[in-house]
Amino acid sequence: VNGKNQLKTKKAKDVAKHIRVLERAENYKGQDLEYIEIPVAVVICQKCGSIHRQWKAKTNGKRACSRIGCKSKSVKLSTINRQYRIDEFLRFLGYFASEGNVNKISGRIAIAQSNRQADYMKPHLEWFAKPIRTTGNMTLWCKQDTNLAKWLRENVKTNSYDARIPRQILNLNKEKLKLIFDALIYGDGWKETYSEGLNYGTVSKQLADDIQEMGFKLGYNTYMRKKKDGIYQVSF
Repeated sequence: VNGKNQLKTKKAKDVAKHIRVLERAENYKGQDLEYIEIPVAVVICQKCGSIHRQWKAKTNGKRACSRIGCKSKSVKLSTINRQYRIDEFLRFLGYFASEGNVNKISGRIAIAQSNRQADYMKPHLEWFAKPIRTTGNMTLWCKQDTNLAKWLRENVKTNSYDARIPRQILNLNKEKLKLIFDALIYGDGWKETYSEGLNYGTVSKQLADDIQEMGFKLGYNTYMRKKKDGIYQVSF
């Protein structure tokens, strides 16, 4: 029943999904991680064992070891894991999910925010890239990283409509969830003028579900509605 005493019905599948979210929020066991690992494609020399980034390990169009004195063509493609500190990465992930984009071809990752709000974000994104003041009233963080870009496309979003939060992140403990939750709210959220309530808006149904699940786990009373313009509004 809504505020106008009008009965609203929901599809059974939507109710079932809502119940599953509530069950996960009530029964989940939060994990505490220090680092998150992102796979990185590299070239390993079979002769000297040195590891190179792919674009550095080419000679005259053929793959070869770029180490001085080696130049062996006995190399192989492999994958290693690069570690990111979890606290820094969670804030970055929240800002990216709300305000970021990635170029599929070049691997360029960008996060844009107004100058007024960017000052708060600068300390959190120092490890990622230096801020650039653009024409107008915007600040931009850019970095070209094909490996991180690939992970973001596969696990977070390729556009605003398919944005989501990886299950690995949603299973973290409350202390870690609060970091990404606050970053998401700061990106595409707002505070109620006459109350302590918070709101978050997105065109992605999955991202709306994910931030609502975070809200339940953090102890908020929360509900979601779809507005006429297609935006899902989650209130806390």
